[in-house]
Amino acid sequence: MKIILIISLVFLSAMNSFGAWPDDPEISVPICTADGIQEHPRITTDGATGAIIVWQDMSSNSSDIYAQRIDARGQIRWAKDGVAICLEQGDQWFPNLVSDGNGGAIIAWWDKRAGFTEMDIYAQRVDGDGQILWKPGGIPVCNVSGAQQELDIISDGKGGAIIAWHDYRAKTDAPDIYIQRINAKGEILWTKDGVAVVKAKGEQVYPNIVGDGLGGAYITWHDTRDDSGDVYAQRVDANGRILWQENGIPVSKTQGNQLYPAITPDGSGGVVITWMDDRNGQDWDIYAQRINPEGKTFWQENGIPICTAKGDQYDYCISNHDKDNIFIVWRDQRSGEWDIYAQKIDSEGNVKWAKDGIP
Repeated sequence: MKIILIISLVFLSAMNSFGAWPDDPEISVPICTADGIQEHPRITTDGATGAIIVWQDMSSNSSDIYAQRIDARGQIRWAKDGVAICLEQGDQWFPNLVSDGNGGAIIAWWDKRAGFTEMDIYAQRVDGDGQILWKPGGIPVCNVSGAQQELDIISDGKGGAIIAWHDYRAKTDAPDIYIQRINAKGEILWTKDGVAVVKAKGEQVYPNIVGDGLGGAYITWHDTRDDSGDVYAQRVDANGRILWQENGIPVSKTQGNQLYPAITPDGSGGVVITWMDDRNGQDWDIYAQRINPEGKTFWQENGIPICTAKGDQYDYCISNHDKDNIFIVWRDQRSGEWDIYAQKIDSEGNVKWAKDGIP
């Protein structure tokens, strides 16, 4: 499978139909057409109306990490088929990236260079010209014994990055959540191999993070400490100190399962978290909760319903424009087919569009 980039008309609204962008909307700009499989692409801004794309590449005998930059005209800026970010032995999987604020990006990935039973987290920085800035092969974010997986990455607002992941160092069958900060030079700023965000019983998995605007981060995750799936959250400051209660605060721990939370700033220093929820029966619905910087919830206990229509609703994204304009978009099966719906909520938790969203 080749990497083909499709940029929406929203992104291109300021552009005329010149340069490398095809006039035919069914024809896309090729990012990589090398032999083998290229998959799991992720994208971020280059800060100059273009983008940087990273992917997992199997054009050799193992899985490596490559990246490419494309400008606002659709012109490829780096080497054909991408710049090699990591070609180390073993496989490198599931890259993610964030802008470095200076035309380049910080890229993190799962890494198996230490052997089949190990999975570590590594990172690399690439500048706007496609030049590798840190140690060749990347720097270890966490290479403690056990597997580290399912990373998320954000900017720290200072040219570095904050990376969270779920971690099997203590329990081979039930991971915890750890987090680390790296500066623009590739130096580890917090405790070696990461700060423990949560080490409760059961599984803590699939962390999702967002910056707090002060160099720290909010983290949310799926948690089975009480057997069923719940949603918890924690805040860590710019120095890696845990700010809320040990092992996090419950965002929702009602009946049924609450899974795969997503998070966005609320525009007032706190966050809004959304998740998929089956408290009402067998169908998956969408709920949300707002939390202030001190870890107090604003809305009703266990969250407000965003969509409880028949059928399943999931694969959601959440973003804010300001404190009274928070948007959630999701895949929806109420019609029997998969459609896309959206909802807008304000700072008080009031839905502003039609009940259960608009198509």
